[in-house]
Amino acid sequence: MSIYFDYVIQTFFDDSIHETVPQTAQTITAEQHQAFLNALNQGAYITQDLQIVPRPSTAHVWQNGKWHLDKQAQQAAFQAAKTAKLAELNAAAQRYINRKAGVDNLPDFEVQTWAIQAIEAKAWHNDKNADTPTLDGIAAARGIKPDTLKQKAYEKAIAFEALAAHTVGIRQAVETLIKKAKDLEELNAIEFDFRDEA
Repeated sequence: MSIYFDYVIQTFFDDSIHETVPQTAQTITAEQHQAFLNALNQGAYITQDLQIVPRPSTAHVWQNGKWHLDKQAQQAAFQAAKTAKLAELNAAAQRYINRKAGVDNLPDFEVQTWAIQAIEAKAWHNDKNADTPTLDGIAAARGIKPDTLKQKAYEKAIAFEALAAHTVGIRQAVETLIKKAKDLEELNAIEFDFRDEA
């Protein structure tokens, strides 16, 4: 059994399974076969003299015996990298909020009541006679004084707003940097870390 590589079509042939082998195909060793296979999987090009020419980036195309930068592919890859960086930023911001606010330890339906609780707690803070059916219901079910729960809900609402504002500000500042990045090097240099205010 012999293994061949055809540089014209960048393909392997095995005479034990292929009836014909192109004239441009050359016999290669098992070691070359493995090396070429790995190189091709990385996007490299194998030349007529069986040299591996690595692909500089996914935006490069092989033409006339050398790699050429495809500007359209480069721009598409850059936009994809920006989109991925924004997704990474958004996920990091959400993880930070979830951790700081304890969202990960609560059922979704309870978290969904936070906005209602905040509205009622703020209304109660401004007017002790304000209607607060959700907070009253929670207090009754827990067997605690409604005013105690309302005060706690108010404090949590204010703290969450401050946390959210701080995190949104950081996220938006980094988003601006990502959108303004002119090339991949500039984009990759952008770092972010959500942490508590000093």
